[in-house]
Amino acid sequence: MMQPPPVTFSREGFTRGLKASPALVLGGVPFGIVTGLTAQAHGLSLAEATLMSFFAFAGSAQLLALGVWTTPVNFLPVNLTALTVNLRFLLMG
Repeated sequence: MMQPPPVTFSREGFTRGLKASPALVLGGVPFGIVTGLTAQAHGLSLAEATLMSFFAFAGSAQLLALGVWTTPVNFLPVNLTALTVNLRFLLMG
């Protein structure tokens, strides 16, 4: 079986990557919209929502953490909720 050439940082490599990613984009864009609207509804700024997306390990944990988000933020239930949801990854190895 022939190996495909490695993707390089060039216009041609960017085009190949773009052609290989529509399925990821179709799932990622709606999730991003839902998460962004939920974060905005809980009073998070764009920077805070972006940081949460950067540091959250799983999207489901991020949405659940936003679900228990209060003002002022009580970090214990938020973190425990995210930890509990992410414990499922222990089963996967």
